[in-house]
Parts: sequence; C-alpha cells; structure tokens
Amino acid sequence: MKTLPSHARFLVFSLALFQLSWFVNINLKEATASVLFPMSSCGSECDDSSSTITSNETDACDTTPPSQSDEQLLPLPPSRQNDSTIRRWGCNLQEAPFIFVHIGKAGGGGVRARLAASALDYKRPNWFRVHKDLTYYYPIWDDSQTLHKGHFASSTLPNMVPTGNGDAVDAFKGDYQWEGMTPCGATTPLGQAIACPLVSTQCRDERTRYDNNTQDGSRCDLVYMGHNLLGSEFHWLPTDFLLKWWRTRSSIAQPCHPHHPMTARIAELLQDRHQVMNGTLEVIPVDGDKTYTPRMASPSVQLQCAIPPSPFHVNFTDKIYRQYYKDNYETCFQPKEDAVDTLVQQLASTPAISDINDPGLVGARMISSLPVVRVTVLRDPFSWLLSKFFWHHEHPHIAINNATTNATASNASSSSTLQWVSPDRGTQRNKEQYVHRKRAGKPPPPEPFVPCDDINYAANGWATLRATSYILYLCGQHCLGAYAKTISTSDSKDLTTILQQLLPNWERQASHNLRHSFAVVGLLNETNQFYEMVTQRVAYMNTSLNPQVTGKQHSSNNGNQEAKRCRERYASQEFQDELSLASPAVAALQRLYKIAVTVNRFQQEELNQCS
Repeated sequence: MKTLPSHARFLVFSLALFQLSWFVNINLKEATASVLFPMSSCGSECDDSSSTITSNETDACDTTPPSQSDEQLLPLPPSRQNDSTIRRWGCNLQEAPFIFVHIGKAGGGGVRARLAASALDYKRPNWFRVHKDLTYYYPIWDDSQTLHKGHFASSTLPNMVPTGNGDAVDAFKGDYQWEGMTPCGATTPLGQAIACPLVSTQCRDERTRYDNNTQDGSRCDLVYMGHNLLGSEFHWLPTDFLLKWWRTRSSIAQPCHPHHPMTARIAELLQDRHQVMNGTLEVIPVDGDKTYTPRMASPSVQLQCAIPPSPFHVNFTDKIYRQYYKDNYETCFQPKEDAVDTLVQQLASTPAISDINDPGLVGARMISSLPVVRVTVLRDPFSWLLSKFFWHHEHPHIAINNATTNATASNASSSSTLQWVSPDRGTQRNKEQYVHRKRAGKPPPPEPFVPCDDINYAANGWATLRATSYILYLCGQHCLGAYAKTISTSDSKDLTTILQQLLPNWERQASHNLRHSFAVVGLLNETNQFYEMVTQRVAYMNTSLNPQVTGKQHSSNNGNQEAKRCRERYASQEFQDELSLASPAVAALQRLYKIAVTVNRFQQEELNQCS
C-alpha cells in the first residue's frame, strides 16, 4: 500500500484541523450553554452516540438485575406506577435511615417514645435523653453480614422553608416551627440536596462522631423522627449516599448509564454541593440566567463566601454549621436553587425521560426512589382539624381585598392579606387568654374569637390552611418551595387562588407518596397495629421491647362545653359535607385519608404473609 508524500500528508492534516476548528467554533456557544443543562436523551435502549461512554464500557442502560435485597426496596418501575398500584416493600428490611414523618396532632408523641424504646440495650430514664444512654443500639446488618449499630435522634433537624415571601410561610405559622426553620426555596428534591445542603453529622453516632474509621459515608444508620416534611432528608443525607442513589436508583437517572452526560452532570453537582473553592463559589451566566457550577472557567461572577466549618473539628456542632449556612444563604446558596431546579425540569421533560416519568410526579418519584425506610401515622381529617383548632392560640385567615382597575367588572382584580384570629374556646377560656398573654408580656389575643364551626372563617382561613399543611407533609418539602415560588412570580395576589391552582398537583403527589414512599402507613385509631407493622417491616425495629416506656399525650381538647359541642358538630356528616364543599383543601385531605386507609389495609395483608 502506497503512502502519501510528506507534504501531501501535511495538507490533509491541515484541512482536517481547519474543519475541526470550524465545527468547534460554530458550536461553541451552544456547547457552553448546555454544560450545566445537557439535553441529550436516553431512551429504553439508550443511544450511545450521545453519551461519553467508550467502547470498552458497559451499555448505556444498565440491565443487570438487582440483588435480592435491592429488589425489596426498589419502587415499581415508573411505567407501572399509577393511581391504583401500591408498592410491596417486603419484610425484615435492613435499609437505613429509618424516618418517622410526624404530622403534628396525629398521635406522634406516643409513637416517638415507642420507636425510641425499640432498641437493644436501652437504658435511659427518658426516651428522648439519648446522651444519657451509652449502650443502646438498633442492630442493622448489611449484605456482608456486618453489624452496624443504629442510633436515635428526635427533632434535631430543621425544617427548610422559603423566605422572603411573607404569607407563604406565615400561613403555616405553628406547623413547621418546632424543629426550627432554616431557609431554602428549592422546588425539587435535587435542588434541596445540591443547593441547600446540611452537614451529615446526624448520620454519625455521637458516641463515635470523631472516630473517622467507624464511619461509612455511603451509610446513614439513623432512626430519626420529627415534624419534618417528607423529603427533607435530601438536605442532610451524606453526599456519598445521595451519589449512590442517583447513579443506581433515581427515577430520572435509572434509564441511563452513570457516565451518560445527563447523569454525570448531576453526579458532579452532588459531589460538589459542599464545595467552596478558595473562599468563593462561582456563578456562571448561561443564557442570561445565573447558573451555579464550581468546575467551569470564567466568565464568572465570584461570590464571597466564608469557608464552612469542618465537621471533624472537635468543637463542631450542627448549630455552628446552621448559623454559617444562614449567614451565607442569600449570597452562596440561594443562587443555586433556580439553576438546579431548572436542570431537573429540563431533564424530566426530555422525551426519553418524560415518556416514563410523568412531569407532574418527578418530585414524588425522586422521593419514592430514595433507599430509606419512612413511616407515618395519619389521623381522621375532621378529628385532626378540631384538635388543631383548639391546640393553636392563633389561626390564619385570608382576607380578600377587591380592587378595580377601571369601571368594567372584567378588569377587576383581587388580592389577599393574611390576618390572625383566635379560636373560641368558650367565654371563660377566652377571658383567660387575655390574662395569660398579659402575664407573658405578649399583646392581647387577636380578635375576633372564631367558633369552630364558622364555615366562612374555616373555609377562607384556618381549616383550609391547616389542611394544606397536612397535605404538604405528604406531598414533600419541594411542594412548599413551589408554593412560595408561585406566590413570588404569579400575577395573582390572591392566596386562595394560588392555593387552588397548586392543590390538584399536590394531592396527586401526596397520593403517589402514600402508595409508594412510605414503608408503613399507620392510622391513629389503630396504633398497636402500626407498631406490629413496623416490627414486621423493619428488621432492626422491635416495638415490643421496653413496654414500660410511654410518651406524653398532648391533648388540645380541654373538655368544656364548647369543646363538647364542637366534637358533636365535627362528627356530623352534614357539617363535614358543608365544610368539604366550601374548602377544596379539606375535600382533598379527605380523599387522601381514604387512600391512606386503603394503603394501610394492603400493607397489613402483605405483612401477614411474612414468616
């Protein structure tokens, strides 16, 4: 075979180099814009031509069957997840963390005590005084038959809530405050994990916190319970844990190989979620938007951020990091939220992903695909509403302010403001409120004192908003972020209108989570059955241990005549129908509770088959 002369070879090489530089120059702008938001798709067979996988790597879609332990915790394939399917979780699960989603006024105080006492070698005087007990542990075994000693935490993690939206958070005053509130406005679970990360010290046992050799960054052997919204664990789970989930189980990443550009980009952002480079974070303008990425070169806008404290420092505490996070939130964390959320939405809307992942359920399916064990207990909506009515000293009320831009009614617009009213507990109790608040140095209780069965105040204020907070526990923390963002961007200034717009999707996601995200759905009126279900479902939880340990009952019903009248009223089918008709949120909560009962019965039947 003849070879070309050297000068001819040089000409051919120069021509090829020119063609390559022309191609790169033409596509440079498009390539830059797509670094953070890669739009390559990956269908059921995953087209390798759009990936970075080399010829000696495995196929872009991993078809390796999961191990037996994986099959137990893997959710149904998205194509089989619909409004009628319920996930089978199996028995004797060893996955961790274990998370009890405590919906306030649903009997969680007693449940917490029972779950805390479900450990081996339990030796503390009060169930919540963990630091007084150096011997207890939950026996969690991994696939290699290595024992990991799980530990307990109660209400130690904050609720991450949006800021700067006034009524968006104030409307749920008293519902999410017990654990404390830390800012985050992300509207997707991945946005929560990447843009609003908390340190993972909760996954480290206090007794071995500073012994690095005893910790596995991909594990979180924790039994946690708190009034934290579903999905809040995305903030505090270890980075290695989330990376493993993203690469192997995520509902969006599952169709594609871990090295595909789509999944690799998210993995890169997850890996760097805590990273501060030389005291700065880089925010890269892409198509006019500020998009966070720590690995791209200039042009960039340098944001001055303090270097975060080290979790391994002897004086480190979660409070120290949380204060650092709050101090730097607006400058160094908030700018990432929209960027990551936009990335997730773009990935979810690509044809290959959207075909199997309903865009309206992306957040819920991310939550259900996370390999954790969640349980919850639900209470009948009207019993719960009445308990909430008497528990809180103040309730929100949405006051509508009508305004007309011209003379024509078609151009009329309305806005709303949030006001506060007091629950009518009866004449004597109402008078006592003035005395108690005066002694405490607080202003008088807000007037008027509203009766429990006033439909107008219930439907246009407290009952609708309390029911919404219940739904948000089941929908997920990302739903609260979407609510705040909608308020800040919507043309409507009417809180009621915005809630009605968002409610159908929230109900749908909450329904999906009840069916697919909770390993045990319990009912308050069947608490003993719930304990039995937990013991059967989770290998390291034995709720029959230490039966002498009980929690306090936080009764909000003071037993006077007004409370008795309200109980009878709320038990009336006529009143329930009237309030449900006036409040779409209350009606949605009723439907979700019926789904919870169905899931509970299904899970009981499934667990009865355990050996």
